[in-house]
Amino acid sequence: FPLFASAAARFGRRVAFIGANVNDTTANARAFLTVHPVSYPSYQGSTSSLSWLAQIEGMPTTIFVTRSGKVDDVHTGQYETEATLVDDIERYAG
Repeated sequence: FPLFASAAARFGRRVAFIGANVNDTTANARAFLTVHPVSYPSYQGSTSSLSWLAQIEGMPTTIFVTRSGKVDDVHTGQYETEATLVDDIERYAG
């Protein structure tokens, strides 16, 4: 989670980040975000509510969407390093 907070700060307005909380209650998600704030919005949802966008095979999932709204890539699983996250952002944010 800290990798995304750092990347969002680093890429600023070049890349839009949106969080989707699908595993916790709204109250638990708000409590988590109070302790671990991020600069991007986070919404309550479900994997089924995201199914129109991409197939969700596990959590966490990162979906890279082009400016035209096309899904460019889906990364399932946690990013282990900031470098691998940044590499994907730079690859898909073009």
